Amino acid sequence: MTSPSSTIAAAVNNCSLHRSSSDKTKKSWFCDRVTVSRLQYVWKIEKFNSFKSQVESPIFPPASKDSQIRWQIVMSQAEGYVVLLVKMVASNQSCVKFKIKFKILKPNGCIDDSLGKWNGNGSAQGSLVFPRKITLSELRSPARGLVTNGNLFLRCELTLMIDAIHSSPWEGLKIAGSALHERMAKLLDSGKFSDVTLVVQGEELYAHKAILSLRSSVFSAMFEHETMTENETNQILINDFEPVVIKEMLIFMYSDSAPNIEGMAGELLAAADKYDVEQLKCLCEMVLNNEISNETVLPTLVLADQHSALTLKKRCFHYIKLNLASIVFTKEWKTMLNNYSELIREIEAYNGCLQN
Repeated sequence: MTSPSSTIAAAVNNCSLHRSSSDKTKKSWFCDRVTVSRLQYVWKIEKFNSFKSQVESPIFPPASKDSQIRWQIVMSQAEGYVVLLVKMVASNQSCVKFKIKFKILKPNGCIDDSLGKWNGNGSAQGSLVFPRKITLSELRSPARGLVTNGNLFLRCELTLMIDAIHSSPWEGLKIAGSALHERMAKLLDSGKFSDVTLVVQGEELYAHKAILSLRSSVFSAMFEHETMTENETNQILINDFEPVVIKEMLIFMYSDSAPNIEGMAGELLAAADKYDVEQLKCLCEMVLNNEISNETVLPTLVLADQHSALTLKKRCFHYIKLNLASIVFTKEWKTMLNNYSELIREIEAYNGCLQN
């Protein structure tokens, strides 16, 4: 039995992720400006104390007479813990972004928030899995006082974002070749007029202080201070990256191109972050974004977090929310739960363009 009540509010939100709405064909990001609808439903779960596998809500009514979006909630369990599924059983849009809160209405009129909230993205016929950190036995416990005559009243507060405009935060990044870049690359290859040597795990790479200083604030600081060892010896010792990675970074610093980036984007991102080569870091984020899959998104998220790649990190959050139903069953997810609890909290709290 469902006792629906709905309230609808429309607004236009600007998202800090997005800088352009000129290209609606891109799929890297979800929304730039959207219409927001807020709805509320009460789901009466009858015989709550006796269900064993799962229980489905009725299909909730639409937000308006013109809306074709239909939702349904499914409650199940996994190893005794509550698992909630949000199913979009019908939609006239390829992707709907949403924020949902679950509140239990207690017999005494108070509200219990133990089921929490979640943010995500849904597609037509999609099902999104939200594991909760509470057991069924806790919800059923008389001491909690949540069950009324064997029934549980669950209030679902849903915020929908519709009419999304797709855009990419990297849309303005253009790496183009030129005759000057070609000559600069040849200068790096020849080592002519070099005045500094990068000793990378014993391998010597010859470069020029002026160019390194122009492209990197870290190198610039090394050469500006006369007492710095690197400035006195004209050598920079690097032992935490492979020579091929630093070589690729140098190629980019001289020519604005990274021909081998596809095979080492993660390592290059770390090097670009350490030496503050911002445009290379942005390019690495773009490449890693294009390689995101269910298998790579969690390691990519950890990498982005470690190296303050905030745009890539948010992209990972978007992807995880959209594909959570399959990602939560991977071994990488278990590793995240065990070792990266703060990132798990950020994933759960992330709401994209929606404000809390």
